[in-house]
Amino acid sequence: MGSALLEVIELRTRYSTDAGAIAAVDGVSFSINAGETLGLVGESACGKSAVALSIMRLIDHRQGAVAGGRIMWRGRDLLSLDEGALRRIRGAEIAMVFQDPFASLNPVFNIGTQIAEAVRLHQGARRGEALREAEEALARVHIPSPGVCVREYPHQMSGGMQQRAMIAMALSCGPELLIADEPTTALDVTIQAQILELLREIQSSTGMALLLISHDLGVISRMAGRVAMMYAGKIVEEGPSGELLRAPRHPYTEALLDSMPRLGTRSRRLTAIKGSVPDPINYPAGCRFAPRCRMAEERCRREEPLLRRMGERRTTACHFAERLAERHMKG
Repeated sequence: MGSALLEVIELRTRYSTDAGAIAAVDGVSFSINAGETLGLVGESACGKSAVALSIMRLIDHRQGAVAGGRIMWRGRDLLSLDEGALRRIRGAEIAMVFQDPFASLNPVFNIGTQIAEAVRLHQGARRGEALREAEEALARVHIPSPGVCVREYPHQMSGGMQQRAMIAMALSCGPELLIADEPTTALDVTIQAQILELLREIQSSTGMALLLISHDLGVISRMAGRVAMMYAGKIVEEGPSGELLRAPRHPYTEALLDSMPRLGTRSRRLTAIKGSVPDPINYPAGCRFAPRCRMAEERCRREEPLLRRMGERRTTACHFAERLAERHMKG
């Protein structure tokens, strides 16, 4: 592992509601190295997107704020930068692709203008040069007839083409890190595969790092070299994707895997995770997964497990991780 491009250290993000403060991100730490793909996985509302928005400093101040921690980018804390310094990094060095491309694209400007604006802002290009760069960016993401596409508006494009346009915009200034927040959720299976292959191809050719956020373990297993599992605002397990998905060390990861169908296992019975995610305004004492956990004991309900190292490359936040490890070794 090389030195980290990005280090997120004890990140805490809060949202305000009429019912009280929501701890969307509650002490999350991870790092991403140059050229690697980290998959951030978890159920809806576990805090994945809040992590991404916090890194980009796009939390709406009317609704919430980063309440603590550090976000180190090449040794600089993004949380300490003024808006001008941050603007020079956001889009140019760190870019983001959002879950819903239609909601992210401006409906009143054509695609070429929107990509060209990013090029003009970060590279100081003139309008004509920026539009040529926009056309080249669309060609790089394999959009047919990019010279025509630059003049089209978002509503004239399919969902898959909109997502490609968003990726083209994000990559137009050559970022070192791309954050992709559920980039294939709204797309059909065939288009999903094309978008994932496109991300893999671009990453291979440019060497950029990728933070891939998804609830889909199938997507993560194909794309990520390392996985961080999130539950109720916290990372509960992290490690190399092959090892983690084959032999989890946290009951939540194991439960997610048991609830997924797999090829070649037609007779295998799927098991739903009982209960529901805890109320983020009033998390339970102890382990937040304990009310849904098949292994939970009294200690789990009383004492919160800390994220601890298991071997050189694995971490977990479970009191009984060794039991899981032993069970998977026997299995």
